[in-house]
Amino acid sequence: MRKLLTLLIGASGLAASVPANAALVVLDFNPAIACAPAECTFPTQDLSPTYGSTAQLAISYLNRFAGEAFPNTLNYINFGGIGSGVASGNPGFRPVDFIFSPIAGYEVSLISVDNFQIFDGALTGTFSLFDSSDALISSVGHSTPGATDPLQQTNRVTTVFNSAYFSNPLRLRDFVESGMHYDNLTLDVRQISSVAAVPEPATWAMMILGFGLIGGAMRRRAGLGASAMA
Repeated sequence: MRKLLTLLIGASGLAASVPANAALVVLDFNPAIACAPAECTFPTQDLSPTYGSTAQLAISYLNRFAGEAFPNTLNYINFGGIGSGVASGNPGFRPVDFIFSPIAGYEVSLISVDNFQIFDGALTGTFSLFDSSDALISSVGHSTPGATDPLQQTNRVTTVFNSAYFSNPLRLRDFVESGMHYDNLTLDVRQISSVAAVPEPATWAMMILGFGLIGGAMRRRAGLGASAMA
């Protein structure tokens, strides 16, 4: 009976710990809103420093030089009117930071990001994912091949992370040569539920059956005790 009771408690605890449904946030750098308050109307226009932020997730960007953040972060890119994204405008190898800060009660996971470039030669970089204490979570190299048709972004590459969820700020850094572009940066944001979720029907059935078995066992034990006293 103790084992059965333990299983029931575990099942109810599992139901209570299930988080609320997650919601995807995709940064596709739509020119209508990416340069807010103005519309993106020309290549290399400054990206809005909080583009993509939602009520549950604050997003910011840093384009760093010698450890200092530029006032202008990243540049909107839309060459030839085909496709769009953002790019670092710094010369040489410079770190680019994407910072994701969920509000209290929510957590975020980095799913993936696209890279492309508009020049002929291949570009390489290193993605590093850091937690709020600047501890390295993971690191992965990436490379875009030379573009056969730059305006068509034929050299687009997707890097998949599928990271764990973090309730504190999460920072993606790319240490890369000037000319690398980013698009379709995908995040998963979900609520950390502190209220017990409604158990699945199978869980309800197991709990009802378990309580019935416990009640039956207690009645039998009480009956045996009464017989022994008679």
